[in-house]
Amino acid sequence: MRKTWVMVLALAVSAGAAQAADVVAQRKVADNWPEFELNWRGGSGSKGALYRLAPFHENGKMLICGAVQYLDTGNYRQTRSVLRGATLTVNGRVVVKNFSFMNRIKKNEPLIGAQANCVATGADYPRKFDEFRVDYDNRPRRF
Repeated sequence: MRKTWVMVLALAVSAGAAQAADVVAQRKVADNWPEFELNWRGGSGSKGALYRLAPFHENGKMLICGAVQYLDTGNYRQTRSVLRGATLTVNGRVVVKNFSFMNRIKKNEPLIGAQANCVATGADYPRKFDEFRVDYDNRPRRF
C-alpha cells in the first residue's frame, strides 16, 4: 500500500511539469514568425541555434509554437542546456519555461515550412502584444 501511494504521488507531481510530452498541436513555421538566434562567443564554432516561436489563439487561450535548428554539433549540449533554461515572457507574464518542446529540424532543411511543436500556456490570448521576450538565464532578448 505504501509503495502504491508513493507512485501515485510521484505521478501527480510530475504531471504538472512542462515537458516535451506536453505538445498539444503542430503548426507550419511561417516566414513572419519571430526569429531568434543563439550564438557563442569565441572559438571556431560560435554558432548555437536558430529558432522561431509564434503565439496562436486556441479557444481563448494562448499556444506557443516553436521549431529549432542546432547549427554546430560541437556546441549542441551547451546550446540545448541554455534553451532548456530559457523563458518566454508575454506582456509581463512568463508563459513558457523550458524550450525543449520545440521540434528539432535538421540543419540542411529549411526552417520555414517545417512543422513546429505547440504547447498550451494556460494564459489568455492577449488583445495585443506589448512584449514578446526570450530570457536566457535572466538575460533578456527582446524581439
